[in-house]
Amino acid sequence: MLGILDRTKRNEGRGGGIYYEYEIDVPIDAALSTLENLHMSGELDLESLRQNAENQGLL
Repeated sequence: MLGILDRTKRNEGRGGGIYYEYEIDVPIDAALSTLENLHMSGELDLESLRQNAENQGLL
């Protein structure tokens, strides 16, 4: 199965510990379009996600 996220493991040493950073690995417009068609999309503020993407120049 193909994923839509790229996960990178980070290690900031003893104090910071290990954590993961996630990045969308598909075009943002495709991800938002897919989310709009999911049954759980009523639980998401898709308009806010789309507006944030536009504000950051991703759309």
